[in-house]
Amino acid sequence: KMFARLLVPLSRRPCCQAARAFAFRVPEDKLIKKVSGARGPGGQSVNRSKTHVQLFFNVHEADWLSDDMKNELFQMHGHRINKQGVFQVACQETSSQASNLDIAVRKLQELIDEAESEMLRRKHKEENWKDPLQHMIDKKIKQGRGDEIKKREEAIKKSKMMNKIRKGNF
Repeated sequence: KMFARLLVPLSRRPCCQAARAFAFRVPEDKLIKKVSGARGPGGQSVNRSKTHVQLFFNVHEADWLSDDMKNELFQMHGHRINKQGVFQVACQETSSQASNLDIAVRKLQELIDEAESEMLRRKHKEENWKDPLQHMIDKKIKQGRGDEIKKREEAIKKSKMMNKIRKGNF
């Protein structure tokens, strides 16, 4: 009963429905699945049942990911990507291969969603970046202190002119 929630298809889970705002969905037909015997406690049944699930996909060949997304995956999850560019997720949490497959797909989707949200945050930050001086000028103008900016600008021009006169570069 504890794992009944895990057997619900991904599309029907509330946690996955909330994540649907993300653009990059994992196409399960593009994943390579490898199963093996689980490790750890469990007696002889561990040796007989193949419940350890590993999912792979080649990041370079993933036509369902944009180039920016691929770069973000390499930056954030480079430890999961080998030299050939193969991204790997494994699961052996339960004693059921189907449950472990479901969990592994969910883990993979969460990692991709995490990388996508970081990519979008970074792009938003780059688009909205302002020069600190321009930010200060905009802030003063918004506060109705535009005359202070003009006075400061005139003082700077006067100071530069005085420096030129002192140095004899006028």
